[in-house]
Amino acid sequence: LPGISEEMSDGLQFVIRRTAHVMEYGLLAFLLLRAFVASGRPPLRGATLAAFCLATAFAAADETRQSLSATRLGSVWDVALDTVGALSGVGLLLWTRVSLPGLARSIGLFGPQDHKAREHEDALPNEASLNG
Repeated sequence: LPGISEEMSDGLQFVIRRTAHVMEYGLLAFLLLRAFVASGRPPLRGATLAAFCLATAFAAADETRQSLSATRLGSVWDVALDTVGALSGVGLLLWTRVSLPGLARSIGLFGPQDHKAREHEDALPNEASLNG
């Protein structure tokens, strides 16, 4: 940006890069969990753990690869940021399923096992029919 100091430029670059780490690994974990949910395997709890662990392992592998490069630096702090991003990604998906189920269904955040459970719930008598 024209007219800003080198210090300000370095600060902006730092914030942008760190934010990118969180966003990238949040998206990765979100998409991994969505894929697991869509496949129906493993169950949601296992799928959540698997998505989080895979995204975190990928972050660690990427930082390890960077540390082996002469022009890059690997950082444990970047892995920590990536882990926060992965946790945010799975958290966002789980929150969306609970808080915005209509949106969650429309973007594929419910899998085949969830549809079976919903059909079973729809087949059960509701409170109004029991009282009426």
